[in-house]
Amino acid sequence: MKDPGRTLQYGEPASAPGADSRPMNKTPVMDPREMAPAPPAPPSPVPFPAEHRISNPDISPVLPPLPPGAPAWMQRARELSGSLEYCIQSGSPPSPQLHACMDRAWESWYPEGVSWRDIQRTIKVIQRVDEQLRATPPEGESALVVLAEVTRRSLPSAIRRIAPLSTVVSMLRELQRERIQSLAQRQALVKLLGWQDMVERWAHRVIQLVNEG
Repeated sequence: MKDPGRTLQYGEPASAPGADSRPMNKTPVMDPREMAPAPPAPPSPVPFPAEHRISNPDISPVLPPLPPGAPAWMQRARELSGSLEYCIQSGSPPSPQLHACMDRAWESWYPEGVSWRDIQRTIKVIQRVDEQLRATPPEGESALVVLAEVTRRSLPSAIRRIAPLSTVVSMLRELQRERIQSLAQRQALVKLLGWQDMVERWAHRVIQLVNEG
């Protein structure tokens, strides 16, 4: 018999008379090969030697210091904002290295004119069509093209502007080929949003700046 004065510990379930004491079904264990790890988080910022820093290391005249123990995101934000403000206030053209960083930051801030809501909607469309492909794969190229047309009509207008039908067809083929679902969906998002093209533009711009310098 249980002690009537005993207090249940936090997190300890209380059993009621007549409660089903059968063991609960165990959660099925997923095959780790079916799970693609997400890209690792960026490391915490560390001070670079002066010769490797893109921004000016001394921005104290431009912006006030951060509070003690500032988190990593705040340190990164200050590094960016301080470098940009330093260039603006000095009136001097930025170095080719910093100029390339500005271009990348600008495109990251406004990626192809696509909003965060557009990205969210696109992810939902990708997830739905991926489930459909895995459940009932289309039979033949014509069926795949029809599915691509339906999928493209479901995308936000900003995405349709940068993703022609041929891109959507290619994206569906890659979804079919990739066995790991999470990896397939990440690759599909990169293709529809044109992020790979954006990276290539950055590389082209860096080459230009190096050659001009």
